[in-house]
Amino acid sequence: MQDVYRLAEPIAMQGFDRARPVWEMTCVTDLAGDATALIIKIHHSVTDGVGGVRLMLELFDLEPDPPARDQPTAPEVNVLNQVQRFIDALGHQARAQGRWRPGCCGRPENPPVESCAIR
Repeated sequence: MQDVYRLAEPIAMQGFDRARPVWEMTCVTDLAGDATALIIKIHHSVTDGVGGVRLMLELFDLEPDPPARDQPTAPEVNVLNQVQRFIDALGHQARAQGRWRPGCCGRPENPPVESCAIR
């Protein structure tokens, strides 16, 4: 176990790479007794302590042979066509530049693209 602690210490002390997600997982294999360890580092912006514990309870079982759990239903997949992707990209760029007029473009109940006024 001390080997895992020595490996985890520099991982915990090192900052996150800003070009990567704000979480890291390192799988440590070939430990004594055929054991394996998982070192998980999650930025505080992702979850708090209680959320972290709940996440660990989802990832790991508390008993050696747990009963199978029901899986959630798969979410509905909505693949955008070329026009929808264009409208989505246009809206994204407008929002990113702070020029988006709420309630405009991208939804059938909203006015057509030609009537959308971007300041």
